[in-house]
Amino acid sequence: MNQTPSLLTKTIVRPLRSLFRHFGDRLHEGEAQLRLTHGFTRDFIDGPMPKILRINRRGLVTSLKKKAAVYPGMLLANSNTLEIGDVLSPVFGQLTNITDEFLEITAAEPSTEYSAPEFPDLLNPDLTGDELRKAIKALGISLAVQSGKLLVINCLNPEPGVLWAEPMLGIRADETRLGIAIIQKLNCAQNIVLVLPDDMDNPWPDLPSVSVHPIYPNSLNALVWRTVSGEESLSGNVISIRDVWMLGRTALEKKPFLKTVVTVSAPGFAENVLLDNGFIVSELLQHFNISANQGDTVLLHGGAMSAEALTETSCGIRKDSRSASVIPAGTFLPVDGTAPCINCGACVQVCPARLNPCDLSRDAEFSLFDRCGTNGIESCFQCGMCTYVCPARRPVLQYIQLAQYHIKEQERLAKLTPIKHA
Repeated sequence: MNQTPSLLTKTIVRPLRSLFRHFGDRLHEGEAQLRLTHGFTRDFIDGPMPKILRINRRGLVTSLKKKAAVYPGMLLANSNTLEIGDVLSPVFGQLTNITDEFLEITAAEPSTEYSAPEFPDLLNPDLTGDELRKAIKALGISLAVQSGKLLVINCLNPEPGVLWAEPMLGIRADETRLGIAIIQKLNCAQNIVLVLPDDMDNPWPDLPSVSVHPIYPNSLNALVWRTVSGEESLSGNVISIRDVWMLGRTALEKKPFLKTVVTVSAPGFAENVLLDNGFIVSELLQHFNISANQGDTVLLHGGAMSAEALTETSCGIRKDSRSASVIPAGTFLPVDGTAPCINCGACVQVCPARLNPCDLSRDAEFSLFDRCGTNGIESCFQCGMCTYVCPARRPVLQYIQLAQYHIKEQERLAKLTPIKHA
């Protein structure tokens, strides 16, 4: 019998075997790489004192000028909505730069001529409804909740590389429970349900809970809502446990909580660190003796699936930043913007929104944005699973994000009033 491989075997069968072996390996690795609980229950640690802060102010209004003196709790910028918290200064210092993106503060020694501003007490029983919302905003907390029958508190770490949810259910549980009490005072929902990882017990048995398997992307708000309500579209309120914990910590201190908690990680190092809003990334890495060598990737804001890869580390931590991490060169194969789709269907199998990411990415690649719109691109959760499993290493999610941006921009332009020329 002739054992010489046929042309068909060489060109199609073997490559397909290799492809599906790769895909199976990726899914098998996912049980470890995509796991959301790690038994990480150590308490948060305090970060260093800042020298310079660059505080995000995108979309917010400020009336301050350069060289203005600032102090802890001083209003720096605000919005005209109740859902977005005011931006307050974490430190004494001077405002040294103002851009559309950030406010830069050079820290200084505390002033002796300083009278701390007064803030509302969130635990005041008479503070409810919209007045409570205004108080939360004034304390620098963003909280987007609307009235409805159901409010879900997402108690999972949001994505791989983020570790702060477990301490909020353990050693910091009292602060989190206080935050839940503030949420209950808002009277924004008839029922509050916790969504917990199935390997953890409910720390508050008086509150109803639903368990989910702690594997990404099960932590996405849309999927959490689907698990609890049975509805396919996210039509109600889902709040992160970190927002609830921050609310409780603020209520406990009876003043603005001017820090945020961020998971800082690198090979051999992982801690949840309390940092001033706007803390510079390069100073953070230097403090913990973390090196970012040539070819390494520094990720900020999101976890492993949604973070931004930084080109430079002089930017500041945002209050909604989830993590800051250094990924050594060679840990993951880089995506290749010139790689063609090989029609393997791997992205379709893992898409939690039940879309066809390969088709959407190809349409976006060739600027067929209208076709993307008719194929349900607005339902994409931007979870990143399509790029994660793609054996061709195509930037599938990035193409989809490009199309989503283009469609939104076209919708915005269509609402503008055209000038009629005589």
